[in-house]
Amino acid sequence: MLRSFLPLLAALVLLFETGAHGQGLELKLGHAGGPGSIQEVAAEEFAARVDKELGSEARLRVYGNSTLGNDTGLLKKLRTGDVELAIIAAPMSSVADEFGVFDMPFLVRGRAHVRLFRKALMEKYLQPAAQAKGYRVLGMWEFGVRHVTNSVRPIKVPHDLDGLRFRVPKAEWRIKMFESYGVKVTPMEIENIYPSLQQGKLDGLEMPLPVLCSLDIHKAQKYLSLTGHLYSPAFLVIDEAQFQKLPAKVRKALLQHAQAIEDWVLKRGEELDASWLARVKETMEVNEADRFTFTLLAMPIYREFVTKVPNGKAMMKLVFETDPKPFANSSP
Repeated sequence: MLRSFLPLLAALVLLFETGAHGQGLELKLGHAGGPGSIQEVAAEEFAARVDKELGSEARLRVYGNSTLGNDTGLLKKLRTGDVELAIIAAPMSSVADEFGVFDMPFLVRGRAHVRLFRKALMEKYLQPAAQAKGYRVLGMWEFGVRHVTNSVRPIKVPHDLDGLRFRVPKAEWRIKMFESYGVKVTPMEIENIYPSLQQGKLDGLEMPLPVLCSLDIHKAQKYLSLTGHLYSPAFLVIDEAQFQKLPAKVRKALLQHAQAIEDWVLKRGEELDASWLARVKETMEVNEADRFTFTLLAMPIYREFVTKVPNGKAMMKLVFETDPKPFANSSP
């Protein structure tokens, strides 16, 4: 009788051992992107690829639209283990100053440029900076190419911004950039933008095209100026200690697919921009800005960044020198 019971016992032991190593493991991925955003598109594609490889060993569940918190809140929840993965954009500069390189005006010339420097910048500077603060960046995705809108006049040169009241995110270098162009900066939460435009408290703002359209800003503003003043990445982030606790197969799958879709995300971003731009042109007047003139006026911010931020000079040099035509206008 004991002999007949042994196979059953072995099966039960195997079942519990497998469970301890990831059977039924559920990982939460949070992001702040709304429906149709590039964050949502990237997160769903990533989850589908990871789930396909891992099968029953682990499953990713995506929570968008700030369901689990905004970027700042998600960073905190990564540390406590309440969220395993998160897509973080600008607040990464609050983790490490090095991430502020993406707030250097007109330094990144578009997605083709990103493809040239991404790997070296991540491996040499951004990943070590994140890990020194207890985080690991699994992949560099995107938030989008940023442009400006307003209801007063087309923005072609920096002087056109002088005196305008703009909502600008609470980011040190971005605020300095717009103030240097004469903008009266008004930081505010994103949900307050549309009412402030309607009430005349704001003249304009800056953001990527898909975000602009998802908030219906194109219905409240007259002019869209394709400045491309910043390229905003979004990083897939995990707490380093939590990452090391995951089964080896799960760690490998997360790393592999997070990096494998980096170029895929850039391509989808280009497609989203094209579709949204066509939609915006139905209600807004669209113009190209003189990026060369804007770039020249950004030099004092560059100088301050390289003196204040660790590896600032090396990062700026790396990004700048990978662009074969650094002062050419880039596509939206």
